[in-house]
Amino acid sequence: EHSATYKQDITPRYNARDSAIYLARLNNALVILGSATPSLESYYNARTGKYHLLEIMERVDNIKMPDVHIVDMTQKRARVEHKITLFSEILLQKMRERLQRKEQIILLQNRRGYASFMQCPQCGFIPVCPNCDVSLTYHSYNEQLRCHLCGYQRAAVPDCVNCGGKQIIYKGVGTQRIESELQQLLPGTRILRMDQDTTKGKNSHDEILNIFGAGQADILLGTQMIAKGLDFGNVTLVGVISADVGLALPDFRSGERVFQLLTQVAGRAGRGSLHGEVVVQSYLCSHFAIQMAKNHDFSGFYMEEIKHRQDYKYPPYYRLVQILVSSEKISDSISTARKIALDTNRRAAKYCRVIGPSPAVIAKMNNMYRWQLMIKLNRQTDPAGKNTKKILRNILEPYFTKRTQGVYITVDVDPQLVQ
Repeated sequence: EHSATYKQDITPRYNARDSAIYLARLNNALVILGSATPSLESYYNARTGKYHLLEIMERVDNIKMPDVHIVDMTQKRARVEHKITLFSEILLQKMRERLQRKEQIILLQNRRGYASFMQCPQCGFIPVCPNCDVSLTYHSYNEQLRCHLCGYQRAAVPDCVNCGGKQIIYKGVGTQRIESELQQLLPGTRILRMDQDTTKGKNSHDEILNIFGAGQADILLGTQMIAKGLDFGNVTLVGVISADVGLALPDFRSGERVFQLLTQVAGRAGRGSLHGEVVVQSYLCSHFAIQMAKNHDFSGFYMEEIKHRQDYKYPPYYRLVQILVSSEKISDSISTARKIALDTNRRAAKYCRVIGPSPAVIAKMNNMYRWQLMIKLNRQTDPAGKNTKKILRNILEPYFTKRTQGVYITVDVDPQLVQ
């Protein structure tokens, strides 16, 4: 139930989980929300008596939970032929042991492509998408630079297009680069890569899993799509290449998502008769999300995270409404966002708090300049949000009815992803 994919991010923007709960209430039916790592909002509702909590305290057939090792990558990166690798000594060692015993391995790196971006060390230039305010991701298999937002792509050239520099460097590690390094470190190993680039074809997702399930591959490497629901009895080792991916995102749920992802992928190890181990590589080993995931301690994570949510006025204590203003003219985006913020502050200050306006996390997408404001609804002064909803509707209605030329407004209630 915790998956962000239940929230549709195009109109109509609804959460399938919440819709199911609403329909059940209308029809006096029962809804079961299932998850090994429930969302903080759902667990809060269970803790406060709104939902009834049922807990399964052990794995099927009393299988022991895998042992989890946290590796500090500031100290323990492996060297092979005098080159620093992307792997720690302990992970490499455990991978070799599994390969010798004909056991299987799952590796998680929640970033596709070869490198997040290319940079010239001479002038600092980074190729960016001409349509969006993001760097282009390098894909080695077809030598392309690609924007993962709008789909723009162009050929990657070996020289800097800005200064002509000859020593382009690659930063940020994607699944393609992990695969390339694995082939060098463990020659002859049968590796399957599973990400959006390898699962575009019809039935490609099932084909990869069937090959791995039949024992025709040694390592399954992938993004978050390999973290949930897979049940392979011969998998005894799970490796997380970089647990920190996601922690630095400007999203109040970043810690929760990292904890969920680590917990879910750790559960892929040792699901059969063989005991499982998990190696988590991190530069932020002391972060509570990583430490609680190591200890399989959801309750401890909840108690720590819920304090931050209360202190900073985030769900489940406050509800959020994101208003996104987009225009091809940056001046129109800014002026409209500021007017909406001013009107909301003037008319609804009793019921909510307005944050912004400010440039969106992705300030330009598909040639549209994007400004946003976040509205935090106070559950004490406006429990159901009816007063704030009425005021916002009156403020925004003119923009929708007049169809202000060139300015587009998006309203997202309870947003799951802040972009």
